[in-house]
Amino acid sequence: MLPPTFASGALVAARQQRTKGNFKAAIEVLSPIKDTGTTARMLYAQSLQDAFDENSDENVELIDQAITEFEHLYRYTHGQQRVRHAKSLIEALFDKAYTLADSDPNFVAGLDEILKVIVSARQGAGRNSQSARALLLFYEARALQEKRAFTDEAERAPPSRDTIEKYQQALKDPNALGEKVAEARDGLAQALATFTEETLASNSNPSDALRRRMRHDMGEAVQIHRDLVEHAWHNQPDSDLAGMLENLASDFEILAKLKRKGPFKETPLLEAVRAMERVVAAYHSARDSDAISEAQARLEDLRQKMR
Repeated sequence: MLPPTFASGALVAARQQRTKGNFKAAIEVLSPIKDTGTTARMLYAQSLQDAFDENSDENVELIDQAITEFEHLYRYTHGQQRVRHAKSLIEALFDKAYTLADSDPNFVAGLDEILKVIVSARQGAGRNSQSARALLLFYEARALQEKRAFTDEAERAPPSRDTIEKYQQALKDPNALGEKVAEARDGLAQALATFTEETLASNSNPSDALRRRMRHDMGEAVQIHRDLVEHAWHNQPDSDLAGMLENLASDFEILAKLKRKGPFKETPLLEAVRAMERVVAAYHSARDSDAISEAQARLEDLRQKMR
């Protein structure tokens, strides 16, 4: 058994290495003491995940190790601490899933594992833990959204508002989501756009009432993505800004499909063109030649639709 002074000194040294961004050095310091307490194990697991995030292509084994440690923490804690460890485990499982190609069946298996953790964590959170429920609803919506996007179109269930409603419920408690608020809002906007597009694909001549509902949904998606574009413009790299602008352009393309023929239909396409022009400029600033070519091709396609 390691003496307490050794473990305390190792924790101090590990935190110093983490502050410097030396996550692999922190892992080496923490490995001998990770079984001495929850704090040591948590720092060890976080360091494994942080080292993986630095270079995910070459450090895949580290996320597997992190998942093992987070699973241990989740299994042997209770109450709010258990929810905290569930969040860490879910994030690590998402990281693991994203190392797989979309065509890999293990991708869906990874998402199913996340959904199992969510069900388990929700049962253990208690009825009075509104914040925990909001956070878990966000993760559930995200996993279901990813799973539907992966599923072949012929095998998908009919369009449903289930994911939309889960995001909306989660966003009623933004404090519970913390730094995940922007991601949840983007997820909601994309869910609204996907639902509208799939509904249009299965119903080429929707009723006036359904058309109004879809226009309302797309108006909400546009507003969310406009807000996120504004935030990205001031706070995030050019590549992130470009991604948000591409989402906004997609919103306007879908909105154009909802408009009846005539000048009103052209207005959303014009907005999509303007958004894609900013996308091209953002990728030029980021000096991403491949992304520039793809964005330019999409911009030209939109301009053709305007003619």
